[in-house]
Amino acid sequence: MFDTVRLKSENIAISKETFTNIENLKTITYFNNETGELNDTYQIKTKNIPYITYITNTRLLIIQVSIPKFLFGENVNVIKLKDINVFWDKLQQELHSLLGVEISKTEWIVQRIDICWNFYVGNKVNDYIQFLGKKQLPYKQTYLINHSETVIYKNKSSSIMFYDKQKECKAKKQSAELIEKTFGILRMEIRPPLNSIKKYSSERQAVQILTFEFFKLNFEKVMGDISFEESQSQIVSCDWLEGQKINRIETVLGFNIIRESLGITKTKELYGSTYYARNKWIQELHLPKENLLPNLLIEWKELQEN
Repeated sequence: MFDTVRLKSENIAISKETFTNIENLKTITYFNNETGELNDTYQIKTKNIPYITYITNTRLLIIQVSIPKFLFGENVNVIKLKDINVFWDKLQQELHSLLGVEISKTEWIVQRIDICWNFYVGNKVNDYIQFLGKKQLPYKQTYLINHSETVIYKNKSSSIMFYDKQKECKAKKQSAELIEKTFGILRMEIRPPLNSIKKYSSERQAVQILTFEFFKLNFEKVMGDISFEESQSQIVSCDWLEGQKINRIETVLGFNIIRESLGITKTKELYGSTYYARNKWIQELHLPKENLLPNLLIEWKELQEN
């Protein structure tokens, strides 16, 4: 469901003495021109939480952590709904042990969240990535990395990524057991923009965002723009042609090839307002389609099991 999260909690009082005996501590001291005071920022890295920052003058605590790594020691396993409460309890215990603070899960605000899922597609991982690498999504640029390893759709505020999880584990020299476990995994990771998170939760409260509903909403939104079907423009049968207007079919087939080659965004730029008329013709004609690859689906009931 979720991988990396970046959370902040405000108005957290931690004394300077607390940081005296903490390992892997970096202290940055700077002069505040307005108050004339020296302020400290503490940066901590622990085994379970690789990023902790505390700013003394604002009493702001920020953490960044991979939830599955925090719970399982690796991020191959995808967390289920039942794991989220375990995460909150363990995080509270860890921070209390380290910094002596009691922070309720209701006090955390989301600064970043990565939504993820593992699709088991066997020996077709490369097929999916190559197919996805040819697609263009609205308002995003498509980047295909190393031909069959990673596809990224991104803009300045958000990204969607599909990649070969086994190849990533091999590159990071993970254990043989973990590499074997990741065979056939097409990994999906979605990083939604902050304004999208705010629309869902105006205060960006983590307890409202780390939920099944938020995950499902973003998954369906992304997969709604991705289809593994293609129109059979080159295999139009005589039976289908009967009763159709030939000049309209010629126009639609040409338009459809352009749209599938360039993507929706570029085609809209080329056609302007005519794009919508041509798109309507396609819907009315019901062009024959074929599924090149099985759709990527999730068993929602399995995800919700406690």
